[in-house]
Amino acid sequence: MKRKQQQGIGTLGLLIVLAALGSLVYVGFKIAPAYLEQQKVRLAQESVAAQPEANKKTRGQLEQELLKRLQIDDVDGITRKELYITKEGGQWQIRVTYQRSISLFEAADVVLKYDETVAVQR
Repeated sequence: MKRKQQQGIGTLGLLIVLAALGSLVYVGFKIAPAYLEQQKVRLAQESVAAQPEANKKTRGQLEQELLKRLQIDDVDGITRKELYITKEGGQWQIRVTYQRSISLFEAADVVLKYDETVAVQR
């Protein structure tokens, strides 16, 4: 008697693949908002840095403009403590550094760190 070759995936294999895909989708849905927030922060930094005459503004003016843009973009939790605006070589550097902790499961968290510097255009 000739054995038949197995074709396709079995029920157990299908369940394992679906569980793995489901886990990836779940993690993606949990992390996506924090990643989008990081993109908003980066765009706010770049837009403040690209303003005409931005290099002639004071540290306080740049800080206020950045905080205002973050508020408009609905980015919560970033305060003056996370902003570092310094002048290096006669050019302002706008640095934002913070981290977000995202709870995936009861005892598993993901920590996303953001630390980006944008130079103000001359």
